[in-house]
Amino acid sequence: MKLKKSDLEDLLRSEDPYDYEKFWNDRHLNDHDYSRHVVKTGGGMSVDETLKKVETAGEEELLAYMTMLFREDHFSESLPERFAQGWPQKIVERLISFAE
Repeated sequence: MKLKKSDLEDLLRSEDPYDYEKFWNDRHLNDHDYSRHVVKTGGGMSVDETLKKVETAGEEELLAYMTMLFREDHFSESLPERFAQGWPQKIVERLISFAE
């Protein structure tokens, strides 16, 4: 599915981090093999190290990174904190550059 710039811009106006998850779910954007794009360390996946790559990531990687944030939230309820840090917004802002 090709993302629409206007839809992503609307999403950026949301102040609810779970609107981002709903947006991904409604459009079937979750990457079920997201781990292939995630930085791995001796203890498993490193979300923090992966997020450092947002500025240079392509569209496929960005979709995977957002899925990674949702999976992290599933285990640790971290999405509100990541939202306060601006990570979902940074990913969406970068995705706008690839959108129609």
